[in-house]
Amino acid sequence: VETLYYIFNNQKRQTHFAEQIRWTIRDSHGNTLLHLAAAYGSLKSLNYLLDHQSADAHVRSYNSFQPIHYAASSGHENCVKLLLTSAPDTINEQTTTLLTPMHLACQNGSLETVKILSSHGGNYKLRDENGLNCLHTACQYSHLDIVQWMVEKLNANVDDFDYMNNTPLHYAAASGSEL
Repeated sequence: VETLYYIFNNQKRQTHFAEQIRWTIRDSHGNTLLHLAAAYGSLKSLNYLLDHQSADAHVRSYNSFQPIHYAASSGHENCVKLLLTSAPDTINEQTTTLLTPMHLACQNGSLETVKILSSHGGNYKLRDENGLNCLHTACQYSHLDIVQWMVEKLNANVDDFDYMNNTPLHYAAASGSEL
């Protein structure tokens, strides 16, 4: 974060910059500095960008990922918490393929992230572009601890069908898991 702070503050003194460096600059995938800080779990950088650069936690990459999607997909729990504090309405936002932060946490296998998202109103019943809810996803990726927690604590339906009439049980069987 010291490097980020230096660059943002030092560039204001430089006369050869045509325009100020902004948190909104994007890479080839449309990711801003905020997306990358969330993806790599850099809590200090994320906090700096939100507090001192007025970065917008609602910003989307070219595939419609918001910073919370990256933090959730990487299991960066503290980044997820910070982003939910900054932008609580992003909890159930969907990407171009209709993935929510909770779908991505279920893919990654981060039970703690799933719990955090759930406690902030994350809806495990939302479906991606193929009709998979978060229980389908957890079974597809063989994350037994998440499956158990969702069934026991959220009363998730193991007989729920996706758009191809597959249940979470189909995904568990296909993944070869020990669910």
